[in-house]
Amino acid sequence: MPTTDRDRSGPPGVKLPEQQPSQPLQPKKSKFSRQSLAIMAAAGLLIVVMITVFIVFVVNAGRSPMQAVRAALKEDFSFHQELVQVSLSPKVTDPDPGSEDGPTVTVFPGERSVYFFVSNEQLACALLSRRATGYEVQDVAGHLPLTGDGKDGIWMATGGTGTEYLVFGLLYNPDKTKVEVEGKPAVVVDTGRYRLWYYINTGSMAINSESVVYK
Repeated sequence: MPTTDRDRSGPPGVKLPEQQPSQPLQPKKSKFSRQSLAIMAAAGLLIVVMITVFIVFVVNAGRSPMQAVRAALKEDFSFHQELVQVSLSPKVTDPDPGSEDGPTVTVFPGERSVYFFVSNEQLACALLSRRATGYEVQDVAGHLPLTGDGKDGIWMATGGTGTEYLVFGLLYNPDKTKVEVEGKPAVVVDTGRYRLWYYINTGSMAINSESVVYK
């Protein structure tokens, strides 16, 4: 049924309220200024960076020497077997050098250490430093044959960090039990399968074929 003007006027004697024209919707203003939003975005980015750094720190700090060496190896090296890690400040539990078996050395990981491993079926050696962020590989050298044909032993030298040098090798001859480098004793480490040794010194390296003596 069509609506007439009389229908809109309502019952007699009753005045209807006048309809107000509708107002267009206005967009709500943000409570944050552009400067505040920029600060919030920067703070969020900083939090993400801090979380990333923390994760990297935890991962690196938890890496074993083997994992650190694996990550630092170049193309001409490959990791096949871990042999032994030797602290550069070993604890001598039996300091009597005149005993039949010589001084007893307790090997334990320290702040700096020499790490022997097998690479490409040959002996390799890494110089490690332990920091708050985990193990850092300062130098890697190799490769030396694990067995010798009638030789007393074999060795090689590496420059280390530049202010010191490292000489390491193997003892093949079972009749030889000691190694001297530049007239000073090297540290011999018997793994049960291999007799490894190392010598570290500071200064410039001047090692030749006569520098290493087996006794």
